[in-house]
Amino acid sequence: MKPYGIVINIDINSVTTPFLTKVTENGRVPDISELYPFVDIYRDTDVTDIAFCTFCQYSATPSEVFSDAAFKRYQTTENGVSVDYTDRYGALVHLYEHGIDPNKVWFDRCREAGLRSWLSIRMNDCHEPDEDASFLRSEFFYEAREKGWTVGADYGYFRWCFDYAVPQVREKMLAYIDEQLRMYEPSGLELDFMREPYCFNYGDGRDHAAIMTGFLREVKNIVTEAEERRGVKIPILIRVPRDPETALDYGFDPVTWEKEGLCDILNPTPRWETCDSDIPIRRWKSLLPKTEIYAGIEILVSGACGRDHAEASMTRGYANQYLDDGADKIYLFNYYVNPYAPDAMMQEVHRTCGTPEHTASAPCRNIVTYQDITVNPAHRYHPLPMAVRAGETAELTIGTGRISGEACLILGYEGGEPAVSVNGTPVTAGTGYLDDPYYKNGNCTFVSCAFLPGEAVRHRITLSAQTDTAVVYAEIRYH
Repeated sequence: MKPYGIVINIDINSVTTPFLTKVTENGRVPDISELYPFVDIYRDTDVTDIAFCTFCQYSATPSEVFSDAAFKRYQTTENGVSVDYTDRYGALVHLYEHGIDPNKVWFDRCREAGLRSWLSIRMNDCHEPDEDASFLRSEFFYEAREKGWTVGADYGYFRWCFDYAVPQVREKMLAYIDEQLRMYEPSGLELDFMREPYCFNYGDGRDHAAIMTGFLREVKNIVTEAEERRGVKIPILIRVPRDPETALDYGFDPVTWEKEGLCDILNPTPRWETCDSDIPIRRWKSLLPKTEIYAGIEILVSGACGRDHAEASMTRGYANQYLDDGADKIYLFNYYVNPYAPDAMMQEVHRTCGTPEHTASAPCRNIVTYQDITVNPAHRYHPLPMAVRAGETAELTIGTGRISGEACLILGYEGGEPAVSVNGTPVTAGTGYLDDPYYKNGNCTFVSCAFLPGEAVRHRITLSAQTDTAVVYAEIRYH
């Protein structure tokens, strides 16, 4: 039986800070057992792996390579600006100063709980690019900016991302990875290139894929040394853009990585703006037969009904689709939970989105979205809006994975009402599900069409109209 499961990525501060603030309130020094709930809340769920983010632009863990939490806690000026980050780092540093390292406790607790732990490193985070100073920045940020070691102004929000074509940038990151693997004993190492994927100036004419592959060879050497010290296998998990073409556009070449044994697990994923409704998991599995593929699902869903947090049924729909496509596991980003403020929806996701048996036993929704990031617009997946000219037909494909029983196609359109066929069979317009308040957010007309999917896991939607129309929303609901 294939194990399946869920990887949860724990943000560096969004949930960690409030949790640690609670356990250290009024200056308490907690027993280490009081840190266990941060891991234990995922026990007896579909979660099998926890990725602890310890680095974005600074190191949350003790470091001599990058500015760390203790440095930020006592920092009073940054880039000529007065700062006070006590509230951000006070609890974490309080624990360090009393001999308690939360991440070490959590790595150990994962091992006891039968969960895999990952040391997750954001390889190029660039939050708050417009701020004069930021609680997230190390001093190396300012050095890199001053010396031109960033990708440059052409990249807007991403302009201060480190340029991996610069040897000093690569050397700094390698030194940090080596330092942290000497300090901690996680189950694996995660390189998160989706915060952010802009690792090069793409107009400089260099072979970016060759540079990045060279960098990963050095990472592999560091990991091999750590494996020899510990006597265990340390897998490498890498987060990359959704499809092979986009990944290569950014300088990521997983096909070569597999040939050279540089990556054990690949996580193709959206960045942040929305879940992606058509990550080509089957193509990845075909291209990389020796590499595990974890399908990435974000916390947001964007489209004609606005942008909001995914409901559990939406996350479950994408999980059902990608597990059926062959994904080895589901990777959830921004789905963490604070044990002192549990979120019922998040906990439902953790219980029901990691195996085909669980996704098949509860309501699912597959909403058509789009590819949220690309460096090459020619490779962008963005099916909606879809124009349907009078007297012509148009087609849209929606993946769902296997469905038991009846399903319902919901379309939102602007213009004339389209005639609809699903998998070659005409369907009749109805009103099923349209009383859901969710559809009140869409500035369009909705129609609902029941159908029997049979064995189909990807559904061909054929549209025609007597007058011009545009389909701006599409979804299949089932179970």
